Amino acid sequence: MRRFKKAAIGTLAILIGVAFVLFLILREPTKLVSIQDFNTLLHSNKIQSIKMDDHYIYLKVDFKIYKTARVGWKDSLQFPTNIPIEILEEDNTTQQILDLVVIFFFLVLLALILRFAWNKKNYPVQASYDNALKAQKPAHALLTRHFAQRAF
Repeated sequence: MRRFKKAAIGTLAILIGVAFVLFLILREPTKLVSIQDFNTLLHSNKIQSIKMDDHYIYLKVDFKIYKTARVGWKDSLQFPTNIPIEILEEDNTTQQILDLVVIFFFLVLLALILRFAWNKKNYPVQASYDNALKAQKPAHALLTRHFAQRAF
């Protein structure tokens, strides 16, 4: 039963680790598109918001976020005038803090799982050796040794 419990807890830890890695990989909901596709989306009437940073231009269309490299665009790009453009700051500290919190939570959870899974009682080596010797000796040898120690 103990071996099964360790295997189950180890499997749970691995599943949590896989879920964590998938979260980190799939957490960015943006889809990278070509400049031509982006231009088509830009001139559609479904745009909800436009955001820009130093590297990408983001369009939110029908609750999906598309991005393209800003390098290929000119500064005189014609954006729709009825939609505000948000300029994103380079250092996204909120996202970095969220990433650190998720990583910290995962590490604490993994440490707790491993602690409870492999929590063994550590017996001193000498005591275990003495117990093994006592089990091998006959009873009369133990009694004579006991009385010999009391005599001194």
